[in-house]
Amino acid sequence: MDAKHGATLGIDIDSTIKKRKTSDGDLATMWTNSSLSMAAREEMQLESTSLFLAMANVPTDVIESKYFKAMLKSFGANADPPSINKVKDHFRILEENIRQAQLVTTTGGFVTITCDHWTSVAKQSYCGMTAHWIDEDFKLHACTMGCWLHEGGSTAEDLREAFLINLFEDCNFDLGKVSIVACVTDTTGNMSKFGRLLEDLGVSHIFCADHVLQLTAKKAYVDSWFNAATNEVTLDDAEMLVLDEVQDLDTMKKARYLVEHFSKSNQQPL
Repeated sequence: MDAKHGATLGIDIDSTIKKRKTSDGDLATMWTNSSLSMAAREEMQLESTSLFLAMANVPTDVIESKYFKAMLKSFGANADPPSINKVKDHFRILEENIRQAQLVTTTGGFVTITCDHWTSVAKQSYCGMTAHWIDEDFKLHACTMGCWLHEGGSTAEDLREAFLINLFEDCNFDLGKVSIVACVTDTTGNMSKFGRLLEDLGVSHIFCADHVLQLTAKKAYVDSWFNAATNEVTLDDAEMLVLDEVQDLDTMKKARYLVEHFSKSNQQPL
């Protein structure tokens, strides 16, 4: 927590830190040994815990780990982390604040939306959306708009409906205030059709350049994607993405043989 945030709680953070350094010699003691009120101390603990979870990219249930609690106890016998429910509620508040700040920042401007769907190891489908824009100083910004559990189908129509709900209902997007330049997705079949449906609504659709490059590289070296006898492609983009047979490809073997041939001998003419 910075001094500005501390001021909203009626605390002089700088002087408190200085006092703790002088009298206790260790900032860690602020967790339990502090002249702050209980409410202010709990607010600081919630902020610092949430910041740790977010910036370290660890799950919220870490704070329920006995090892995490033992670590806190090493700072003070009465040190306990905030409850997981308090942390989740705090994240929801921060999420809404971030969305509102993003809307205020981009009002009257232009944004590009990236959208992706994937399935977790638990077989649950998720949708993630990020807004990107360039400010008046030509600085690029990116703001995560949300990650939602997608409980509907995976057809292009289902994805379009979910996109509209996530964008306009959950994120309160207003096309009268913010112009969407384009929506960027990967090139899987359902996303391709999803893009065409968006364009019917007046939102341009662009395929992810990295995704196209990945597919292009695979098609350059993966032999099984193409049937030379029939001159036909045997795999679609989705199947190409999960293909993992690079070690057994004739094309790659030949390329590797040539590289090894010249790298092992300095006598070979180029």
